[in-house]
Amino acid sequence: MKNRVCVFSFYNHYGHVEKYVIYLLQELSSVCRRIIFVVNGIITDKCKEEVKKYVDDIVIRPNCGYDAGAYKQILVEKLADQLERYDELVLCNDTFWGPFLPLKTIFEEMEARICDLWGFSYHDNGYDALLGSYFLVF
Repeated sequence: MKNRVCVFSFYNHYGHVEKYVIYLLQELSSVCRRIIFVVNGIITDKCKEEVKKYVDDIVIRPNCGYDAGAYKQILVEKLADQLERYDELVLCNDTFWGPFLPLKTIFEEMEARICDLWGFSYHDNGYDALLGSYFLVF
C-alpha cells in the first residue's frame, strides 16, 4: 500500500454521521495510512466515538468555506511541512454514496496507470472538462 493521507470533509446540520459515511471511512482506512476527519460545524459525541474507530485526527471547525475551506485549513495548518512524507493525498467529502467496489481494488487499478491526479467522475463535453471534487487523489 502506498503511503497516503486523506483529508475528509464532513458536514451534517445535526452533527449526525450516517452509516454510509462510516462505511466510506472504513474503506478509506484500508487504503490510507492517515485520515484527518474535518467537521464543518458540529458532530455528536456518539458519532465522534464511532468515527474515531477509522480516523487518526478529528478537527472541528466553523462551517465556513465549505469543503475547500476545510481542505485549505488542514493543508496549511497540519500538513504543510508533512506532505512530502506521503506518496498520495486524497481529498474527499461525504456527498456521495459508495464505494460500490472495494477501494483497494480501485486504488490498485489506478496505481497501474500513469497520472498525477484522478477522481471518481470525469466529464468532458468538448468545451470544458470537469473532474468531480467530491473524491480526488493527487
